[in-house]
Amino acid sequence: MFLWRAITAGSIAALVLFVASICVAIGFGLYALNTESYAGLCVASVFTGLGYGLGGMICSTMLIGRWFETNVATVAGIAAVGSGVAAVVLPPIVVAVVNVTSLSAAFALEAALALLLGLLVFALLRNFPEDMGLKPYVSKKPKRARASRSALA
Repeated sequence: MFLWRAITAGSIAALVLFVASICVAIGFGLYALNTESYAGLCVASVFTGLGYGLGGMICSTMLIGRWFETNVATVAGIAAVGSGVAAVVLPPIVVAVVNVTSLSAAFALEAALALLLGLLVFALLRNFPEDMGLKPYVSKKPKRARASRSALA
């Protein structure tokens, strides 16, 4: 509850997303180091789960709501497609790394990627458009009138 209030209250969304990326990187790093330790894999799963939970749809939807006054659902859908694209693009790369090196090396690569992307997000993300002297996006298209039930019958 406190974390949610802190995220929505102000300007720490970039920090929360960076912490989420660090948690994911720690988790993948632990996966790389604990390939045969059940307890180590469980601890790694806690870190990756925490990272995915902190940096997932909650933060992205909140940021989308700040940057877009209209078409929020469309933008959230486009953002959700991004995670689906990653799920299609990354597995072949990871399989190639596993085939050439090892599973541990693939996990280490994913840890490095999570950390690098977290740093990039932290450096580039702005919590509010006003932070850059901008206003939230508003569609200039007039809204379509919905058909009434009697017109559909």
